[in-house]
This record gives sequence, C-alpha cells and structure tokens, in this order.
Amino acid sequence: MKKITIIGAGNGGVTAAYHFSKQGLRVCLYDHPDFSQQIDAINENRGIQALEGQNDTDFILSGKSEIEEASTSIEKALAFSNILVMIVPAFAQEIMFKSMLPFLTEKHLLLSMPGNYAGLVLDRVKRENGYEHLDITYADAMTIPWACRLFEPGVIGIMGIKKFIYVGVFPAHRAENVINTLNEFFPIPVKLLKNVIEAGLENINFGGHPLVTTLNMGLLENFKGQFNYYSDCVSPATDRVSAKKSRYITEDVPNILVPCYEFATMLGIKVPIIESCIHIASAFNDTNYFLEGRTLASMGLSALSKNEILKYIGS
Repeated sequence: MKKITIIGAGNGGVTAAYHFSKQGLRVCLYDHPDFSQQIDAINENRGIQALEGQNDTDFILSGKSEIEEASTSIEKALAFSNILVMIVPAFAQEIMFKSMLPFLTEKHLLLSMPGNYAGLVLDRVKRENGYEHLDITYADAMTIPWACRLFEPGVIGIMGIKKFIYVGVFPAHRAENVINTLNEFFPIPVKLLKNVIEAGLENINFGGHPLVTTLNMGLLENFKGQFNYYSDCVSPATDRVSAKKSRYITEDVPNILVPCYEFATMLGIKVPIIESCIHIASAFNDTNYFLEGRTLASMGLSALSKNEILKYIGS
C-alpha cells in the first residue's frame, strides 16, 4: 500500500489523513509538538471520526478510520514516506519547512495545499539555509479538495468534495511524473497547470474573499457572525467587482493579492482594484501588506526578468 505523510493537523490536514486512510493508504499525520492537540486525540481515540451531520446539515464520507502514525516527530514523519502533503496556513509554510529541511531528501515530493507560491518561497528558504544541493520537487495546489471542519480534537465533518483539483509543478519539466504520482492516490482527478505561478494566480479565493470582506467590514464587525457570509455579503455590486482579523484578510491578501500585484507591476500592468483592496486591508490591520506579503523578493524572484523567471521555474 502507498504511504503518505500529511504535514499539519488542522481542518484540511486531519480530513486528508482520514480520507486517504479510508482509501486504504498508510498515513502518517504530523504536527508540531506545540500544537499536539489533534495528534494526542487521534492516538487516544485510535483514529479519526467523521460525523454524519451537525445542526440539520448532512455530511459525507462519515465513519471512522485508523491512522498508522500520528506523530509530533518531524524526523519520523519524513522518514515514513517520500510523498509529503503539507496543509498549513501560508504564514506557517516557511516555519514548517525549516524544521523539515534536515530530514528532506531528493526523493521527496512536497505538495502544498493550497500552494500560494509555496514552491518558490520554500526553494528560496532551502538555498538561504545552506541546502542548495537538495533537488526537491514541489507541487502547488490551487486549494484543498474538501469543504471540511474540525468539531473537536480528532472529529471532523466533511460538507463536500471538489470534482477535481489543479496543481502546478516546480520545476515544471517534472510535471508529468508528478501528476501521475498524485493521481495514483488522490481521491479526485489532479489536473496540471503550466507552472506554480499559474497555480497561485488561479487560487479560487482570489476573486472573492479579500474584496468581499473589505467591502463588508461593518457587517462583519457589528453582527458578530450572525449572518451568512456568501448570501448576506455578496450583493450584485460586490459580485461585479469581485472580520477585521479574518483569515480572508490576513491569509488571502498577503499571499494571493500581493503576489498578483507584484507580478502585474513587474509587467507594467495596472490592477487598481487589487491595489486598492491591499491598501484598505493594510489600513484595517495597521500592516503594510505590500511589504509583508508574498513579494517577488520573498519568492526569490526580485532580481529576475520575466524570461529569467520562466526559465527558473522550468516553463
């Protein structure tokens, strides 16, 4: 049976571990020792439980599945499998990757879900930390396949699953082998994009979350969650142009909108709505996302021209 290591035990990571295990794969689920709550519960309960429903909402893929390994040892997790699926927030990707570096080998394939240009950022981190010799293969997915939620430690609910998922590969010339490998175990078809930059630009949260959130800040702050985000916040006007500390701002603006703005600026393309959204989000949170977001510099691309970037990523 194929072995898979899941890095990160949040909503997506626990769901991935459950679903892959349900399909008969041998799974190791890892999270940092400082965030061991899910790992501890899964070991204590001898597996992950998926609910049938909650509050009159029916879920899918309910049941229980045992996990071969649930660990807080990164060395053990990376030795378990050469296929690594990292499902952590974008701000945690570099932190997690630095702990992985001493145990990574050229045999490892690292899939980030969602990627948000993770392959580029992590390759820069690899070089800056003295691991230039490591020839790692990265794959960046647009998003995760599951609509899911953690209800308590080791207990999830799966509301839905996408029909397919898009992935970019870095370096791009390895794409065919990577896609074939992913499709051997993924529960839905994995389709190929041209490169990891396209994968970042195609993130489905790009056109919705940050803009809708900034245009509805009064509703989000004043009604304290007593509304439906998509039906109450998305008016015809916001649809056409599409919590102060909401991850729709703190996650999506710096890691989805900022890199798009950076690429557009480099190419001389005006993106006024994206630029305005970044300015407004920066004002909301007293943070300069133009500097602290995923810039060309943070992706290791600031000294390169368009053609040099395409050559670097293998396109």
